[in-house]
Amino acid sequence: MGVTIIESTGLARVRSTMRDDLPLLPSLRDVLGDRETHHRTLFSVIEDEATLERVIAATERIIGDFTRHHTGILFVVPVPRVLGLKKRDAGGA
Repeated sequence: MGVTIIESTGLARVRSTMRDDLPLLPSLRDVLGDRETHHRTLFSVIEDEATLERVIAATERIIGDFTRHHTGILFVVPVPRVLGLKKRDAGGA
């Protein structure tokens, strides 16, 4: 199992920091200025329900109760088809 991590921020945070002196299409760096705001979005394809439950439990141990403010969100969506998840060995068939 692997994880893809992307730096991210919510639209509400962007709107709360908008300034009149920014260009029409500012970069995220322009919008956030010098503030040290670190948010990450993690994506993972998990193959079975047992592993999914372990990942959720481990996440809750680290993050805490998702019903509290500013703890983020965790959601699960079905992925009916995945290409490239399992790679063959270079010398294998």
